[in-house]
Amino acid sequence: MSLVDVYKKATEGWDAKNDSAQQRDQGLPAGDYDVILDSVSHATYKSGYECLRFVMTVYQGEHTGRKEFINVSLAEKTKDGRPMPDFVVSQNIRYVAKIGALVGLDMKPEYFDGVETDLYENFNQMFRPCVGKSLKMTVILRPNKDKTKDPYRSYDFAPGETISTPDPVAADPEVTDDDLPF
Repeated sequence: MSLVDVYKKATEGWDAKNDSAQQRDQGLPAGDYDVILDSVSHATYKSGYECLRFVMTVYQGEHTGRKEFINVSLAEKTKDGRPMPDFVVSQNIRYVAKIGALVGLDMKPEYFDGVETDLYENFNQMFRPCVGKSLKMTVILRPNKDKTKDPYRSYDFAPGETISTPDPVAADPEVTDDDLPF
């Protein structure tokens, strides 16, 4: 893509005099995506918020290369000490369990027993061997009455295709092992 093309895309619907030059990635639009589990980490923030962060990367289609950052909190209390609504905790547990099951982890109830910070670290280690596995991801957007430009995001997942890396020597008989950079 040329700089002219990038300029046109970057300035589409943008008012240089009135809109911020800073862009905040709003994530992928609603829809279905073929993704790989790019990384998993225990994310911590200055505010004290902790979560398990899944990074999914689209590997085919119009949005190839785009990333979706999914933060999953297992907190049982809100930042002001009130109990976290059951539906929020349940949904977040289902995200971890579903992603785990789809990338080959045998998920068990005891994996969710313990101190929140320790759970993030444990899941971080458990998911590391699964990086690079594929999934189908559905992004669902719902209106947010309080922040109309920041809709609620939710996800669903399904089994992905098996991804194989082609052997460059087998794919092109003209290529020999001596042609490879390693």
